[in-house]
Amino acid sequence: MENENEEYDIFTDLYKYSTLESTRRSHSADLGDEAYCNNLGNHFGKYAPKIVDTCKQFLQMFSTYNFMLIMNAINKEKSCAVMNYWLNSDLREIINEHNLESIFYTSMTEQSKKKVNKTISNFKLYKIEDNEFNKLKILYGLYENFYKIKNDIKSVGGEVCKQICIYKNECAIIYNNNVEKCPTNNRSKFCHELENFKKKYMAENTCNICPEVPDLKPNPQKIQPEEKTYQETQNLDSRENHHTYESGDTYSTVDRYSIIPVFSCIFVGIFIILFLFYK
Repeated sequence: MENENEEYDIFTDLYKYSTLESTRRSHSADLGDEAYCNNLGNHFGKYAPKIVDTCKQFLQMFSTYNFMLIMNAINKEKSCAVMNYWLNSDLREIINEHNLESIFYTSMTEQSKKKVNKTISNFKLYKIEDNEFNKLKILYGLYENFYKIKNDIKSVGGEVCKQICIYKNECAIIYNNNVEKCPTNNRSKFCHELENFKKKYMAENTCNICPEVPDLKPNPQKIQPEEKTYQETQNLDSRENHHTYESGDTYSTVDRYSIIPVFSCIFVGIFIILFLFYK
């Protein structure tokens, strides 16, 4: 099983982040943050504009983020992980991993700690490994579309159901494209969360008439060790018996050739004794 350092249940209440998400693309930043972000961008050459924009967008979220923490609107631990996922998602196109890890994430962590609510003592930003990021991206896509369904339920009607069916179809496609990663004996955190999503999705029965939406595929059966066929077993037994026969035959030949010198010695000994006796 692959190592999983991330938590995979961080998107289960993604709908609570809609307000924070809406401020995520704002470019408004105070003078201090703008100067800091411009300086940070100097380390990234052609990627500087992307770094500067991402930096400003991220830091300006903290006023809304802190308010939501005070109101207990979001979970402290999960919200840190969601923020880190967003930052990783925004920077995935930048191919400069050394500077991202050694400069960007370290510096952004320290800058963020100056702005984040003091009740969060372990706020940390870091690069998520590609394999784990890709699995988190799958879960994010599932919950993002699922909660779009929940949001549209408030005004159910013909046109609304048509839109809900689009979201359901997207959920089904993402799920079916990835359930093969989770055979029934897989106990990974990712597969556990994929199963949790399936339960939520199956329990959602609004606008059930969506003929274009495929059923969710079952998990593949657990992978069994490959068994030998009857013919392979017979061939193996035949080779083992042949080897045993050859070994036995070899021992017999060795025994026969070992007896000859013994009898020769006895015969010579008797001859010498008789010669001396009659002499």
